Amino acid sequence: MTTSDKEKREQDLQQAETCLNAGSEACKDGKLDQAADAFGEAETRFRLAGDVKRAGDSCSLLAAAQVQDNMPEKAIRSYQRALQLYKEADYPVSEADSYLAIGHIERQLGQLDRAQASYHMA
Repeated sequence: MTTSDKEKREQDLQQAETCLNAGSEACKDGKLDQAADAFGEAETRFRLAGDVKRAGDSCSLLAAAQVQDNMPEKAIRSYQRALQLYKEADYPVSEADSYLAIGHIERQLGQLDRAQASYHMA
């Protein structure tokens, strides 16, 4: 990795952290649309920097904001994206957490068979 690559990676990580903090603050303030945008940007920046686990964390935070904003289908898709990132990063506990979250949402939607399948995967 060259010096410019390291600088670019460090810049992406700093921007991702900034976005993550902005998303958390927006979530606390009830500005869920802004939080979703910030978490989505954080995911992109973490992926660019090669931090796949933190990209998954950003997707999970995005999904949590979507649940709060009463968008369960979008939240499921975000958790599924987080699952893929956690698999890629080899973080099975975080992967299991995502499966549980999906199961809870599916159960609330009345999709009991799909919820059971998600619980089983966890």
